[in-house]
Amino acid sequence: MSELGRRQLLAGLGASLFACRRTPVPVEADPPPVPPIPVHLAPDGGAEPLGFVRRELALPGTASPRTIVLEPRVPAGSTEKFPVVIALHGRGEARRGPSRGPQGWPDDYALELALDRIAHPPLDRDDFFGLVTPAELAAHNEALKHQPYRGVVVLCPYVPDLDLASRAAQDEYGRFLVDVLLPRARETAPILHGRAHTGIDGISLGGEVALHVGAGFAEAFGAVGGMQPAIQSKDAREWAERLVAAKARAGALAVHLLTSTGDPFRKPTRRLSEELDKAGFLHRFEETPGPHDYVYNRGPAAYGMLSFHDRALRP
Repeated sequence: MSELGRRQLLAGLGASLFACRRTPVPVEADPPPVPPIPVHLAPDGGAEPLGFVRRELALPGTASPRTIVLEPRVPAGSTEKFPVVIALHGRGEARRGPSRGPQGWPDDYALELALDRIAHPPLDRDDFFGLVTPAELAAHNEALKHQPYRGVVVLCPYVPDLDLASRAAQDEYGRFLVDVLLPRARETAPILHGRAHTGIDGISLGGEVALHVGAGFAEAFGAVGGMQPAIQSKDAREWAERLVAAKARAGALAVHLLTSTGDPFRKPTRRLSEELDKAGFLHRFEETPGPHDYVYNRGPAAYGMLSFHDRALRP
């Protein structure tokens, strides 16, 4: 075989191996329309302003040149500050690029609607798009009754379509989140400082990245969530070991794992929870009804993320 032929063969084999290493992650179709946010009446009979403010944080030349920020609305002159959670979207939004992608959680996943509804309980089946059992709904409302939602700042950056088999690529993205995004957000939003008030979470592709960054940069995060995370069963023990090591290295670490009956990553997520149980790592694991799709992101995922971090990151 000629030298050129040998190089072409090796290049082809390398490309094939790269393709095999890459974790397959579902890409949802375009999102369906989002229900409108209800109009709440103020005591004077006028429309009550939304309980949150939406704005944008521009970081040109970075992994996320555009980040959408959803922060609790506070009275003029207030010095109140809130915990912060970085919310990472899925592969569908990653493939839409850095301009459109950050709208995943605020718009495609209807997080603005969830922010309004969780602040005006009780929640009902329609809030979860029917993807909730009577017992789960009762538990959500009982928890909100005893500990009302107080608010977190949600940062919605762009997540590139990262190769989940590449730790280097995810580490580089994690450094951007920790060294660039969080410091800049703290300069411009009412955010509490310290890892105890800082969380990271995500869905599907974003769920795997959130687990990776949360474990790898545990000195920056006090709470880590993975919702329908794009992990593999064969790696469950390694994931558990990484989270256990992160806790030993950095201190208390709250972990939330969420999956569903129609989630292709249901088995590996359950196995990760079982491995954490074996290691004596206290965490929250939930399995709810629902598919791996936008309707799930808008229901159980949105409310699961907001309620977990609001409680885990409070002073």
